[in-house]
Amino acid sequence: MNDDFHFVKSTLHRLETLGEQYSISAEHGVASKNKFQEIFETICSARSIAVENSTVSRKWAQLCWDFPLVLRGASEIWLTFEQRELWWQDALKAEKHWGDSIAKGHCLGALANIYSDKGEHKKAKKLYEQRLELARDKKQMLALTKTLLNLGNTALRLNELQSARKRLHEARIEARRHQFHKEEARAVGNLAVVTSRLGKTKLAITMLKTRIRILQQSKDLLQLASTYSNLGGYYTDLDLLDEANRNLKIALVIDKQIENRKGEGLVLAKMALLKEKTGAYAEAIEIMQKAALILDDCSSSDYANDCCEEIERLVARRNAEDSI
Repeated sequence: MNDDFHFVKSTLHRLETLGEQYSISAEHGVASKNKFQEIFETICSARSIAVENSTVSRKWAQLCWDFPLVLRGASEIWLTFEQRELWWQDALKAEKHWGDSIAKGHCLGALANIYSDKGEHKKAKKLYEQRLELARDKKQMLALTKTLLNLGNTALRLNELQSARKRLHEARIEARRHQFHKEEARAVGNLAVVTSRLGKTKLAITMLKTRIRILQQSKDLLQLASTYSNLGGYYTDLDLLDEANRNLKIALVIDKQIENRKGEGLVLAKMALLKEKTGAYAEAIEIMQKAALILDDCSSSDYANDCCEEIERLVARRNAEDSI
């Protein structure tokens, strides 16, 4: 026990030094993967002893859940899903030794996010629900609002549309009550998706217009472009082609302004489908080809492949109509 205690204590001291060095380098934009790996390997070497040894667990628990924040997101960039999962599971185990509900909530949220990213939505839902109860009990209103959003999005991914609508509506109420403008915009945008899937496209359009008003206050250009793009898609579905074209052009201008290449490619793909609606197949194919190149260039290969499939379909449709 004594050897374990001194080993972990010395490891903690080394980690604090490394963490300070990493944090300073991150502030100057020179944080490196090598430095991060050194920190992570040092943590791994003391992991099992620290979690099980109650004499040092409080300090270790605090370090486990706080360190990803110190590392300024590097844990999400340079760790695999499995490594991140182990990190937060250990943090959650260590928290039990000293019972800090804020730390526990942070761990539950982080693990739920990992499962969500991995597509394990039922696992994520269970942890988000635990996170929600903690936030409600401690009256952490921002955490509560964000967790309601996460639960709504998880239900949407599970195609539980009524549950998604309920959670997102709750999130919107809390966001408005506490003036969390960013979270309100997210809630309204996701409610529009749910509403559209329920077959109420006109109501979804009204919601997106509300979202635009909220985003204009916060000047969130990235989300603003995305919302205009979604509006364009909904108007296309309703065959309101002039309105669709107007909103897609606004989205394209904003995406170019902020150099959002992925957004630009996705808007162009929607513009191609709009051209198809008018029977302008040659233009539709040309625009879709441009979208595919942009999306491939910015490493959005899945979207680029979708565009290539659309090009094949457009070419086949053009050829079929030309042969009539």
